Amino acid sequence: MIVAMFEGITGNFNLGPIYIYYQKVDDKLVKIFYQYVFTLPGTITTACATGCAVFTESPLAIGAALITLFVLVAFDLSHRAKTKNMDKPASYASYAPYVENQPVPIARDDTMNCFLNSFIWLLIHSQLLNKVKEFSDKKDPFISSLQKIIDEYENAKNLSKAENRTYIISSTLITDFRNTISKSLDLGEQDDPMALLQALLVKLNVKLPIKRIVNQPNQDNIEQKRDNEVCRWIDLNLLPHKGRQKVEFNSLIEEFLGYVTDENQLIHLEFDSAPDNLFFDCKRTYQENDHKTGVISERRKITTELVFPSKKFIVLIDKSDNCEIYRPTVFLKHGGEIDYGHWTAYVKTVTSTGKIQWWHCNDNIVQKIEEEKVDNALKTSEIFYFEKGDISSLTGS
Repeated sequence: MIVAMFEGITGNFNLGPIYIYYQKVDDKLVKIFYQYVFTLPGTITTACATGCAVFTESPLAIGAALITLFVLVAFDLSHRAKTKNMDKPASYASYAPYVENQPVPIARDDTMNCFLNSFIWLLIHSQLLNKVKEFSDKKDPFISSLQKIIDEYENAKNLSKAENRTYIISSTLITDFRNTISKSLDLGEQDDPMALLQALLVKLNVKLPIKRIVNQPNQDNIEQKRDNEVCRWIDLNLLPHKGRQKVEFNSLIEEFLGYVTDENQLIHLEFDSAPDNLFFDCKRTYQENDHKTGVISERRKITTELVFPSKKFIVLIDKSDNCEIYRPTVFLKHGGEIDYGHWTAYVKTVTSTGKIQWWHCNDNIVQKIEEEKVDNALKTSEIFYFEKGDISSLTGS
């Protein structure tokens, strides 16, 4: 009864780690209490004490309930005081124990910042992390905001290890980031992590070592032209396959690397060398244009499933016929419909003993996930980050 009552007040009751997340309460003290104090031990203790007070009407029981609340609030406020910012703490502790290599949870606010949270996990667990840290232009608002988040992420991770309980990044930090980038970056009709990734790759001047070969047929022979193609990520076009149930991930890569233009030019993209990592954008939204009426349809979602090899690897061959293996490290998935839904991240980490572990990062809830669920999530995901490995990596996941 008590839990249901608080759920109705706050609007969001999360399980695992279990705590109530503030959405609708404006009072500062009540906000701090609900967002940071009302954890699983507090829920159980307070419910028991309040239950005794209600059913026994004993002054002793009522006193016990009030003392319990006072102790919980006092304990948490003393911890919050260490942040030196009572209104906007950068991170806070939950009562969930820390697990080795666990990604840091990120709180979600009422502005639906799940796409930002997913982008942060993608950045943190990719090789872009060091590039952002080393970025020299400290006045760039986009990069400097990211650097603040990275600093707090690493601080929260260190605190989690030291205190053996999970620290959570405050949504305030992410909301400030959103307010900063919204002034200069178009996030599209629906907030999309890929828009952020593309902007970041441009700022960091990340380029794939790709050359474009154009075969232009004429009356006598085929004229071949070779030039640089500024390519920062790989676009996988699902639109021609929207009516199919499944499509091979590798076949989408082949279509990207070789295609015919409307002018009957045969375009072939060739890797000069094997990059250390690859980003893939497999966009699942589209609109159709009726050429007769000129009416553009509503945005729709492509549900075609992606098929990966059993060990989730892809193979790329450069112009010198060098063969390289790539494996997914992070991928992002959008669940729900076009105009509403939820972004989550799937992150792979490796323990000190070499064991591979996948995690499902869903805002403030970060949980271990089984291999079978990872395989299922890959089928309908949209944004992928692959890192180069070796043949021995095919023995793992």
